[in-house]
Amino acid sequence: MLVFLFVGVLGWSIIGKYKRLQKLEATGFSIGERPMKTVEGTFLDLSDFVGKMPIMIIYFHSGCDLCRHEISQINQNRKAFEPALLVFVSSEDRTDIEEFKQSFDWESENSVYFVCDEDAWVASRFQVSKVPVSMIFGMDGQLVWRFEGPAKVASLLNHLPNSN
Repeated sequence: MLVFLFVGVLGWSIIGKYKRLQKLEATGFSIGERPMKTVEGTFLDLSDFVGKMPIMIIYFHSGCDLCRHEISQINQNRKAFEPALLVFVSSEDRTDIEEFKQSFDWESENSVYFVCDEDAWVASRFQVSKVPVSMIFGMDGQLVWRFEGPAKVASLLNHLPNSN
C-alpha cells in the first residue's frame, strides 16, 4: 500500500513538472524583452542578436560544482558552439560572478557574456528554481530547448539550431 502511495505521489510530481515546462515552452518565451547588466557594468540587449545567431543562456551559481563542471566543458569545447552567443547568468553579486568568470579563459571571446540577474528577473521570467539551467533560443529568439541540471556538451550542441 505504501509503495502505491509513493508511486502515485512521484507520478503526480513528474506530471506537474512536465506540464509546467510544457507551459513554458508553449508560451513562446523570447529573449529580447529586457537588457541585462553584464559584470563589466554595460547592458547586453539580446534582441540585438535575434536573427543573427542562436543564443544559449546558462543560469548558474559560482558555488555549484555541477555548474562549474558544465561551464568548464562548454569552455573546453568553445569552438563547437560558434557562432552562438553564450550568456552565463547568476543572481550573485557582480564581484562573485567576475571572480568565477576569471577562473576560465574567456577574455578573448566576443560572444561570451556573464550577466548579473540583480533583481532575479531572468530567474522569474524563465522559471529558474535551481541551477544549472540551460536554455537555447533559436535565430528567431524563441525558446527551443530548456534543461534543468547539468547538461552534457553533446546535448547542448544537438539542440543548438544551425545559424546558417
